[in-house]
Amino acid sequence: METSGSYIGVGLYTYAEAARLIRIPTARLRRWVNGYTVPIRGQLRHHSSVIQHSSNELHEYGMVTFVEMIELLLIDRFRDSGVSLQNIRRASAEMAAILETDHPFAVRTLHSDGKHIIARIKERADNSAVKGYLSDLSHMQGVLDLAEEYFIPRFNYDVSSLAERFYPIEGDRTVVVDPRRAYGQPIVARSGLPTYPLYQMYLAGESVTNIAKWYHASRDDIRAAIKFEQTMAVAA
Repeated sequence: METSGSYIGVGLYTYAEAARLIRIPTARLRRWVNGYTVPIRGQLRHHSSVIQHSSNELHEYGMVTFVEMIELLLIDRFRDSGVSLQNIRRASAEMAAILETDHPFAVRTLHSDGKHIIARIKERADNSAVKGYLSDLSHMQGVLDLAEEYFIPRFNYDVSSLAERFYPIEGDRTVVVDPRRAYGQPIVARSGLPTYPLYQMYLAGESVTNIAKWYHASRDDIRAAIKFEQTMAVAA
């Protein structure tokens, strides 16, 4: 893959890799990233991407960045709560303006203080006749009211308040996804060892003791990697 610049530290994921880490179907993620076309009353109607692409170049190669993946995770929570994609797009544009970022769903302020941001959007939309939009904003507020409990413990944020590290398993910080380490692949947080190769060795019949010896790691780290990959496999 040839690119026009370096993406080291950004975190790049194929659609399948990103879908696995945030536990949504790959086909759904692809539709949200690329947009999609549906027939309506005999005509084809195109629906645009739900997120703002960090790079058209990466989009063409079928990849998303770390912050895009985090946005897709929150969007999935919105959809689960019944918010329409149309109104997610509209709210995203509003939040991008308020938070001054292209990736509003990956910002700490939204995760920790979503209630007030939604209220500000509602104030701007009060004169609108689009009642469905306001109704969906209420759904979004319901999700964001839980964000501090659900999202904040699973992320670390950089100085600009964008998510910079992600713990895929809720309530478990032994494995982390950090775009600045191991090119953004899941690693054991303490040792930095990538989880997938360790798991493949275990599946091939190697003992935890031997794997730990070869990698100069603790058996607890090897077990953490194996447990993580087993959990992700069950969720797939």
